[in-house]
Formats: sequence, C-alpha cells, structure tokens
Amino acid sequence: MAGDDAFTIEVVIEIPQGSRNKFEWDEERGVIRLDRRIPSAATFPTHYGFMPGTRSVDGDPLDALVLAEGPLFPGIWMTARPIGVAWVSGAEEPEPKVLCVPDGDPGAESIRDIEDVPTLLLDEIAQFFDVYKLLEPSHTRHLDKWEGRKEANKAVRKARKLARCAERSDDVHQLVEMLCETKTTIAIAESCTGGQVAAAIAATDGAGQCLRGAIVAYDADVKYDALGVTPGAGVINETAATEMALGVRRALGADVGVATTGVVGPDSQEGQPVGTVWVGVACDADDVTAELTDCGDGDPEEVRARAVLQALRIAKSRLSLRANAR
Repeated sequence: MAGDDAFTIEVVIEIPQGSRNKFEWDEERGVIRLDRRIPSAATFPTHYGFMPGTRSVDGDPLDALVLAEGPLFPGIWMTARPIGVAWVSGAEEPEPKVLCVPDGDPGAESIRDIEDVPTLLLDEIAQFFDVYKLLEPSHTRHLDKWEGRKEANKAVRKARKLARCAERSDDVHQLVEMLCETKTTIAIAESCTGGQVAAAIAATDGAGQCLRGAIVAYDADVKYDALGVTPGAGVINETAATEMALGVRRALGADVGVATTGVVGPDSQEGQPVGTVWVGVACDADDVTAELTDCGDGDPEEVRARAVLQALRIAKSRLSLRANAR
C-alpha cells in the first residue's frame, strides 16, 4: 500500500477560483451546467470540484477545494494530493470538503499537510462557507473545523467505499434478480476476494432461491484438492480461474460457477502486479470463460472491493449473454 504521502485523488473542476457562478456536473446529461449565481458578494476562494468514484454524506460525490496557481476551467480533470479536510455543517451531518494541491506541481511540493497552508487562507475559506449562503434563508453553512492530511485521506477512502457499496448493491440485486427469473443456481469460488462476492449475494433478497454456496480457497493446495486446479501452473491466471469456476460448479451442484483469483496486495504474486484479478465463469462444462481485470493498486481493501464489483458485473454480463442465447 502506498503511504499517505503518495496518496492521490482524481478531481473534476466545476467552479474556478474567484467565480460567483455555481457550476455543477449534470450526471444525466454528461455536461457542466450553470446551477445558479451566488447572491452574496462572496467568490470562491479556491478552485472547487468533486472526486469521481466517491460518495459523500449527502449522496453526491465528495467535494474538493483545489489550491492551484493560474486559471482552471469547468470540466478539467486533474490528479491532486489531499493535504487537509474542512468539516462544513448545514442542515445534515457535517460534510467533508477535501483541501488539495495539484500532484506534481513544483510550486506545491512544500505543501504536504494542513499546517503548511497559511492561516489567513484557511480563515478566508472558513469565512466563505460561513457567509456565501446568508442571502439564501433556507440554507445555512458553517465551517466547523480543519483537520490534516491523515484525516483527509480517511475521508476520501470512506467516500470511495460508500460509492462502491452503492454500485455493488445495484449490481448484486440485478444479478440475483436475473438468477431467480431464469431459475438458475450459482456457486462461488473465491481466493483474492475472501468470500465477499458470496457474502454480497447472500445478503440480497432472493439469494435463498439461487445461491448454492461458496468455497473460499486462499491456499493453493485447497485450489488443487477442492476445486481441481492443475498443480504446478500457478494459481493467478486464466486456466486457474476457469478450473476454479468449473470445480465449484461441480462440487456444489450449481448451474453456474463463478471464481476469483488474483493479487490484492500489498505485494505482487507470481510476477503479477497488485490489482491483477481473473474472474472465471462456468455456465456449463463447454461454456467456460475467464476475464482479466485491472483492479488498480492501493490499499488491499480497496483493491479487493473493486475485484468484488468486477466479479459481480462479469457474472451478470455472462448470464445475460447466456439467457439471450437461449
């Protein structure tokens, strides 16, 4: 896992520094639109945007405050380093807004944590959140406190997890619904995902009608003995994924077998980098596939969660193709 000092985020700029126009990303249309003009005399003290692939306490992506020299424009994507987090209260629970600097910017190299930011600038940002909605009586805002880089990174990781959970919930419900409608049973063999694919299915309404069970096979010998994986050829490859899928289908008497095997970290395995994950799907003895997915690097928990999501989506896609072929 990369250290906190190397932790980066992706940010989409919505509002340039100095603007009174409140631009927002329109997810449905895929465009930046003008939401409103701030009625007070306050202007945004930093560039303002959001982090794709995150979910904050209000259900929207996590907000980002970007300290960057020179003009930026709505819709620009950039890689940034979190250096602190502001907790802003309103009608709901306090909402994190992550303060960050452009990654790789020599001018920001010395800014590593919240204490590296001038106090006057932090006060200016706090004042902005205190006053910019004063002329909107139905809304109040107040910046409660600042915290440093460590807490900012925690807020980002939590928001990423919330976003993945929301995505996973949609995918697993669709998968179980498809299985129940087609009266298809499923069995799961898991290595790198540690039982989380089966747990997600088991926690979904209707799982009792379709889930036969699961085998968690971390150890290579378990893959050989319980799932029929061929010894000596490695266990993080296409062949192992297909043999695991066939093996769990056979062992648990299911219509479909799904398997995951890969590297979630913190170290590489069998010469494969962290994030390498194979997902095998066996619909019958003659219909077996394995798909290689890149689940990225970083915290093993994050890589594992992305692998679970990929496994659910690949299984859903394969079952959809199977149903359409009938």
